[in-house]
Amino acid sequence: MNNNSQILGYWEKQVSSNKLVVDENIKKKVETSMKFLKFGYPVRNDDDLTEIFELCIFYDDLMNNPEVITKKFIKNSNNFNISISLTDRCGYNCHHCSTDSSLIRDKNSISFKILNKAFIEMAPHTRILYISCEGDPFFYESSLEIEKNTVEKKNIVDVIKLLMYYKFKNISIQSLAPPSNKFHLLEELLNIIDQEKDEGFLLLPQISFNLYPLRAGLEVRNKFDENGHEFKELYIPLIKKNEVKNYYLRLINEPIEKIFSNVNDIDNVTLEELKKLKNISSKLVQYLDDVKKTILAYASRNHLIHFEIRGEDINEFTTLETIDFILNKLLERLAMEHPEVNFPICNECNKIHYEINFAQIVPIGRAVNLISDGVNKEKIYFEKHVKMNPHNYLCDNWTSWGSMVIDTQGYPQLCYSNLALTPQARTTEGPNIYHDGFESIIEFYDRVWKDRINFLKENMIDLVKERPNSHYCPLKLFKKTLYNLI
Repeated sequence: MNNNSQILGYWEKQVSSNKLVVDENIKKKVETSMKFLKFGYPVRNDDDLTEIFELCIFYDDLMNNPEVITKKFIKNSNNFNISISLTDRCGYNCHHCSTDSSLIRDKNSISFKILNKAFIEMAPHTRILYISCEGDPFFYESSLEIEKNTVEKKNIVDVIKLLMYYKFKNISIQSLAPPSNKFHLLEELLNIIDQEKDEGFLLLPQISFNLYPLRAGLEVRNKFDENGHEFKELYIPLIKKNEVKNYYLRLINEPIEKIFSNVNDIDNVTLEELKKLKNISSKLVQYLDDVKKTILAYASRNHLIHFEIRGEDINEFTTLETIDFILNKLLERLAMEHPEVNFPICNECNKIHYEINFAQIVPIGRAVNLISDGVNKEKIYFEKHVKMNPHNYLCDNWTSWGSMVIDTQGYPQLCYSNLALTPQARTTEGPNIYHDGFESIIEFYDRVWKDRINFLKENMIDLVKERPNSHYCPLKLFKKTLYNLI
């Protein structure tokens, strides 16, 4: 089915209502591409339209101006955005963890000595280095023998020292807010950056925020859905669902002692229940204070912050809306308590505007326990999301030229999505940055991107006829490229 007329009509309607601006060059490329690309589905919103535009512009460049893609490809082939995982260790035991990270013996950190060698090779070729999470970077640890019978312990601060020494220009660190016993590591690494950074250096903190860590204190109870499927629900005893936001707000703005000053007036509540509620509330207050301290540590040094928020839509205690509400109230409180800090406050709404990525938890890893019939839904989700996404023609990863993802073991992965590190999708063969060197990774990705370009050139016309299609995710081609090199 050809929906091109509807798509162009939707575009004209948005332009006439001043929601979109006409760009004649883009319009020409779209119309030229639509002579060949017959889109199988109409557009319903601006996000749909944006995807169509991007596909059309890419196809036009691919067929008529290949030097545009070639130049971009060559530029990115010498300067990469690299995501690297230092460790798969983590002590937070979050209920939703997709990689099942923990502190058990089979969890590892990259040897500091090996990491040092890799950074030497990577430094001249790195645009942005993302220190991302299989585990949490603040749980990175390695031992380095500095002389016979003398061993020195290394942590995230030592990693940052290496990065500054080798003149990495842009660094991003993703982690949960570190607890009190690890907060000194955050302060130390920020001091190192302040002391060593050159002009133009950028640190982008990515703070993961949700209420799934054990240290947040929420209780767990077993529930059953209408079909008898068992799952776990996080909750706070004695707090009704219509009281959740008000309860969180009081924890942020009032001392625990004041909140519980009149608890004996509550009817039909035992002393044991009140004791449990106060204990949970104290844990949650400490966790939220850790989040506030972390935000303040970055903001007081004028670093912009990116927040990674996680939740779901079925439990009022942990929904995305609830987590967003809590974060906004924490930011409001911080701005009130620290007028000396230059928070990015919007002139129109008077709220602090940091960049936020909202994402619902999916049935992968430990999160399967939080979703009814989670094990079965994990299988379905993997099939639909990786192979046949019903909402888009192609994943953005098809054209992510110059982006690399390296896991804790040193293997390149397709992307840093929750799915990329599942047993079904994970790459465990081929070039390894720590065994074979960074040049082997460059050669591998060079082949990956060339294969993607050739595949899209040959198949784009067919790919946009159907949605979902089996090539939504480039995983299959990624694996094929890998095995062709082995």
